[in-house]
Amino acid sequence: MAAEAYVGATFRDPVLSVDLEEAERSLGESLPQELKNLLSETDGITGRTSSDAVWSLERIVRDNLRFRRERSFVELYMPFDPFLFFGDNGGGDQFASCCARRDRTSSFGSTRATVASGSPTICRTTFPAD
Repeated sequence: MAAEAYVGATFRDPVLSVDLEEAERSLGESLPQELKNLLSETDGITGRTSSDAVWSLERIVRDNLRFRRERSFVELYMPFDPFLFFGDNGGGDQFASCCARRDRTSSFGSTRATVASGSPTICRTTFPAD
């Protein structure tokens, strides 16, 4: 179905359940079921412009741990603990699921993230890529 909706997208081999479990242990939280379902079909989706619309599981873990641990992100933008980033649009906007169960709107510098009650919530957050 995604292949029909995203002409020119590239799909990778599925993620094994043992790898999903290890990722959840590394992150200290469960991944949203919808994301686990997708990763069980393909380990990320690369768009026709070579951007990773949905990141690989390895990148999801690596980047989320980095966003949460690097003090410079917290000081420059905001704490990213309530978010689970899983992709981007290739232009600097990154896609995230909200793991928090509280209402919160935060503005820090050029970053604005709106978090609504209930999970998952897709948030638009902009900050520098690697």
